[in-house]
Amino acid sequence: MTTASIVILGSALAWLLFGALSAVAESFYFFHLNQATDKRGKRYDHFFLTLLRGYVLAPWVIIIYFFNHSLVSVGFFELYASCIFPFVHDNLYYAIRHKMQPLHYPLGWRDHVDGRASIDLSFTGRIMFAIIALAALAASIL
Repeated sequence: MTTASIVILGSALAWLLFGALSAVAESFYFFHLNQATDKRGKRYDHFFLTLLRGYVLAPWVIIIYFFNHSLVSVGFFELYASCIFPFVHDNLYYAIRHKMQPLHYPLGWRDHVDGRASIDLSFTGRIMFAIIALAALAASIL
């Protein structure tokens, strides 16, 4: 296994961890936001969360390019990151929100609510994206 492959796999695991941690943080944020009477910023919250995800992902992309010197590998890693994030983040988000509000998210991690996010995927869509992500990760390593 090459150094570049180890860097890509480490970055992939770090991105999974970020997706899980952001799901925990956002589940509490949106739960309390929906309970609050003052909802300033609610209109733009997903926009800012998307910017945050981009800022977190950018250094890993630069590091991967530094070790691999391949824009193709970087492109496949970005495809992996874009496709695996909804699977990890949304599934965990719905599972946590189900614990907080069982009637609002009755299916738990398999649930899907058409919310304010730019892209809302059904459970089946999240599984298909996860399969694409794993294939892209394998391609970025090869």
